[in-house]
Amino acid sequence: QDGKAVDSLPDGACDRGLADDRVYHYRICAVYRTPDGKERLSRGVTVAAMPHPPVAAPTAPELSPLPDGRVRLSWSEPERGQVKVLRNDRPPSLHEGQRLPAGQAEAVEGHWLPVVGADHAVDARPPGSGLYYYTPMTFWAGLCTVGRTAAFSRLPDPTDLRAVRIGGSGRVHLR
Repeated sequence: QDGKAVDSLPDGACDRGLADDRVYHYRICAVYRTPDGKERLSRGVTVAAMPHPPVAAPTAPELSPLPDGRVRLSWSEPERGQVKVLRNDRPPSLHEGQRLPAGQAEAVEGHWLPVVGADHAVDARPPGSGLYYYTPMTFWAGLCTVGRTAAFSRLPDPTDLRAVRIGGSGRVHLR
């Protein structure tokens, strides 16, 4: 045995004070007593683990409307992991920097955009009008880090809007 024992409970153990990005090897085995009272180790298993610093929350994506009605979303490529974007018609219940298991994040209500590249996605069918929200999330090592949400509004083009004064009452009719 060339390492130190890590205190554990029946359902897990926590090794603290480890250096990031360094591989640690563990032997996990059961200790039991023989009928004569001697301690024996089971054969056990050997595993390796490498701790990493948490993934930073992505910044709000830059939103660019495209001439064909689609919306391009751009962000800085993360150091680790993959960014996925959730579109919703109301502000998300998640907050920036929140970390949750990947499965729980993928179950959040909304529309997940297909990722086109490591630093961008395209919303091919954004809602025709109204306000909607894009929330970037970085997925890595089974966890998700929630980023800053960007809001986007698609209003009809007012180019053909006309105003007509109605009488002397100071009212205006818009059409």
